[in-house]
Amino acid sequence: MSPEPNQPAHFPVPSFLGIGAQKAGTTWLWENLRIHPELFVPRRKELHYLDLHWDRGHDWYFQHFRPRRVRRRRPGEITPAYLVVPEDRIQGMHALNPDMRLILMIRNPIDRAWSAAKYFARNQMKADVVDLPIEEFEAVATTPLMLQRGDYLEGLRRWGSVFPDEQLLVVFHDEVVEDPVATIGRVFDHLQVARPANLGGYPLRTVFNAGPTRGMTDAHRSILEPLFEAQIDGLRDRFGDRQIPWLADA
Repeated sequence: MSPEPNQPAHFPVPSFLGIGAQKAGTTWLWENLRIHPELFVPRRKELHYLDLHWDRGHDWYFQHFRPRRVRRRRPGEITPAYLVVPEDRIQGMHALNPDMRLILMIRNPIDRAWSAAKYFARNQMKADVVDLPIEEFEAVATTPLMLQRGDYLEGLRRWGSVFPDEQLLVVFHDEVVEDPVATIGRVFDHLQVARPANLGGYPLRTVFNAGPTRGMTDAHRSILEPLFEAQIDGLRDRFGDRQIPWLADA
């Protein structure tokens, strides 16, 4: 592939992307991929090239994949916000590498929204989400970005309009919890690297970025469930053959 004008010709092209979703296990994915001897991910998990730094151009992006760091490994990166980027930027990544492998982590969108709301309240409002007035919680839960990040179907449609289905692996958070060994094996197969004979050094059962443990109340659930009912129905239609409990509940 001939490089674009601001693309360093001697830099390796990223071979894979983790495109989301936020609060769905992407840190688990990054922590395990960075151990594999055939893979390279930058020290900073989220580069945010496609959403925040697109105007900096390929030259800025490729600085994160310097040959002396990557060596002979397959380079890639994980930024959950990529799920919601516009199609023209997805096309830009396809132009860089039409064979790029993609990974999307999916979590029950109600649970994902609850986790994201807890994170937002703690970091932006300096409060426990459970202590917010229910009207304030509803305002947080219904922001356009919160709804976008739980719209896996639209993200799949947008990325799938540019990349073929066989280049996208969908991993459910439930599968990580239920059988992390088999799940990371499928990820390695998708990225076309060997399954390590010894997974002893991989943090397969570690929970990363755990937030406050206070659970969702009925009042909170009554706000979130209608927001994502159609999303869950659509996911059930598409992935109903997967053994995912919240997809099996009609």
